Amino acid sequence: MNNREEKVLEREEPPLKIGAHFKHEAWHRGDVFTHLKDNYLRAYAVWTQAVEQLPINAKQKQALQFLTKQTLAFLHPQNYLFTNPQALDEALKTNGHSVLKGVENLAQSIESGKLDLKMVDKTAFTKGVNIAATPGKVVFKNELLELLHYTPTEPAVHATPLLIVPPFINKYYVFDLAPENSFVKWLVGQGLDVYIIKWVNPDASLQGYGFEQYMVRGVQEAHEQVLRHSQQQTVNMLGYCIGGTLAASYAAYAQQTKPGHINTLTLLATLIDYSEPGEMGCLLGTIFTEAQKQKAKAQGVVAGEDVNAAFNLLKPYEQFYSNMTRQFLLGKPPLGVDLLYWNADNPNLPYTLWQFLVNDLYGKNVLAKPGARLNNVPLRFSELRLPLYFVAAEEDHITLPRAIYKSAQLFENAPKEFLLVGSGHVAGMMNSPHKNKYHHYPCDGFPPRYEALLNEKPQKGSWWPVWGRWLKARSGEKINPKRSTC
Repeated sequence: MNNREEKVLEREEPPLKIGAHFKHEAWHRGDVFTHLKDNYLRAYAVWTQAVEQLPINAKQKQALQFLTKQTLAFLHPQNYLFTNPQALDEALKTNGHSVLKGVENLAQSIESGKLDLKMVDKTAFTKGVNIAATPGKVVFKNELLELLHYTPTEPAVHATPLLIVPPFINKYYVFDLAPENSFVKWLVGQGLDVYIIKWVNPDASLQGYGFEQYMVRGVQEAHEQVLRHSQQQTVNMLGYCIGGTLAASYAAYAQQTKPGHINTLTLLATLIDYSEPGEMGCLLGTIFTEAQKQKAKAQGVVAGEDVNAAFNLLKPYEQFYSNMTRQFLLGKPPLGVDLLYWNADNPNLPYTLWQFLVNDLYGKNVLAKPGARLNNVPLRFSELRLPLYFVAAEEDHITLPRAIYKSAQLFENAPKEFLLVGSGHVAGMMNSPHKNKYHHYPCDGFPPRYEALLNEKPQKGSWWPVWGRWLKARSGEKINPKRSTC
C-alpha cells in the first residue's frame, strides 16, 4: 500500500477492527494471500469512508454502514476455502482430512433443514459445576425472579449488601462464569455481601409484563427482600446493560416513593439516554420478519434463540463467520469458552417488554425526556444525589461509551465517577484480575469532556480492584456474615 492508502486505514475506525482477523502467519508471508489481505483492508476502508461522505442524514448513514458491515463480513476472504491460507495449510497437513471433517460438520449442521451452527461446545460446561458454580441459596422468589444470596467466604463482611441487577435479555450467570472469571466469586472474596436477581425464563403467562412490571415486581421487590434478609437499612446496587437501565430507573422511582434506601449505584455499560444507540438502533425493530413478529405476538414471548441470532449480527465475523470457518473449513469442533456458552443461552422476552425496548427506549428515548414516568411516578434523574459509578468499554458495540457518558450527564447533581475500560460490551466488563488482560483509563471523578478520558495513560489489567476499593469504602464496617437458609 502507498502512504496515502496507509493514512486512510489509520484514520478509519470501522466496527470491524482493521486487521484483527488476519492474525494467522499465513496472511503475512508476502505471497498472494498477503496481497488479498491488503486489498480487502483497502476495500473495507474505501467503502466505509464512502458511506460516511454520502449526503444523507445520520440515521440513514448508520443504517447503510450497518448493511455495509454485513456485506464486507460476508466477503471476508477467510470465509472461503480457496482464499483462506490457514484452511489450505490445514488441508495439506492432514492430507485432506480437515476438509472431510468440515463437510461432516456442515452436514450435521443442516440436518434439521436449516443451518444450525454450533456457537460453543456445550459439553465443556455444567451449570453448578464449572459455570454458575459460586455457592449460594435462593432466599426469595416470585413470578419474575429468584433472589440468590451468595454464601460468604470471609470471616466478616461489609455491612451494606450489594444487589446485582443483570440484564433480563441474558442469563444472570454472566456474573458467575468459570470460577477463575467469576465476578461474584471475586466480590465474595473481597468480603462483600452479594445478592443477585435471577430472572425467570418467561412464557406466555408473562406476556403482559413490561418494563414497569420488571421494575416494580422485579427490582423493587428484590430490593425490599435484600433489606429484610440482610437486616440493613440500605443497599449498594449494581446494574449491567439493560439491567442497569432498569436499576437507574428504579433508583429515580425510589427517590420519589421510598428515598434513602439505596446507598450507591454502579452502572456497567448502561444507557438511560438512547439518542445515540449505535448499531442497536439499526438492528432493533428491523431484525425479525413479519412472520416472526406475528409468531411472537401470538405466543406472547420473543424466543431467546431469535434474539440471540439477531444480536450476532452486531459482530457478524466474531459471532458467526469465525465459527463457520473453524468448523467447516478447518474441520475443528466449536470452542469451549465460558462467555460463548453464556452467550448461547438466551431467555425469552415477554412480548410487551420487547415492544417497550423497541418502540419506547430505542424508538422514542422516553427515559431521557422531560416528564418521563414509570408506574405513574415521575423519574427525575437530576434529583438523585447518591454516589454513582459508571463503567464504559471503549470497544463496546452495543452501548457506545460516548452515549454512556451522555447518559451519565442526566445525573447532574450526583457525585459521579466514570471509568473507561478496554475491550467490549461483555469481555470488558467481565475482566477478571486473574487474567491481567486489557486496560483501563484512570480517572478521579467525572471528566468535563469524554475526550479527557482518552488523554490519560491506560493502566494494564482489570478495573475490578479500582472499583472494588471505591465500593468497599462505601459499604460500611465489617460484621459477622449472615448465613442464608432456604
